[in-house]
Amino acid sequence: VMLERVHGVRSRTLGQENELTIGSAGDLAAVYAQLGRFAEAKAMFAAGLAAAERAGLPESLTIVDFRGKYAILLAQTGEAAAADRMYKSVLPAEVRLIGADRAALRGSRSGAAMTAKRLGRTTEAEELLTDVLARRERLLGPDHSETLGAAHNLALLYSEQGRDDEAEAALQRIAAGVERTLGPDHRNTLKAKMSLGLARLLAGRFDEARPVLLRPVRRWSVSVKRVCAGALLLAAAGCGRAAAPVP
Repeated sequence: VMLERVHGVRSRTLGQENELTIGSAGDLAAVYAQLGRFAEAKAMFAAGLAAAERAGLPESLTIVDFRGKYAILLAQTGEAAAADRMYKSVLPAEVRLIGADRAALRGSRSGAAMTAKRLGRTTEAEELLTDVLARRERLLGPDHSETLGAAHNLALLYSEQGRDDEAEAALQRIAAGVERTLGPDHRNTLKAKMSLGLARLLAGRFDEARPVLLRPVRRWSVSVKRVCAGALLLAAAGCGRAAAPVP
């Protein structure tokens, strides 16, 4: 509601082709997309782009952000090719405006990588994600949540390519980093441990999977316990031993 009011006031007082109006339109359209109101969001993005082109607005971070949010919507609605074209304009513009390091702290490169992956350009996706991870690690530190998020994206890519050892190494790094930052019983730590345990389980390394899965079973909700407990049963079967009771 507040964003709708802000956008309405800017539209009336500044006009549809003002940069601030277009920026608030992007914010509002992104919220519509989060609420599943995709048609309204897409119409607002299209109108904003048309307004910027009519006004001949210079390239600015506000306009680049607008296009980046539109690319996210296009990817969400299955229009990967259109999203890819949008990202092709966003990525170099970000570097020109704020530099490669600051651009890597934003979400556009990861979004572009995921889109490239969907289009079968896995080498390009890996190069983007590797660059983002390296820059975030240098700028934010190895255990920062944004760094670990970049590592998670790489782990997903490795897993989908069947590169299980590299995927597991990334998941192990994530689990260790989250535990150092948040502690052993934080929800995110337990989630990371479960991902690592399931990866080891799927790789047939039951003895290594079982101890990693034990803590999420003991600490998490009933629904998650059932998932982990089932995994532990499989791990026990693979080890040729009876499953220990889950507390």
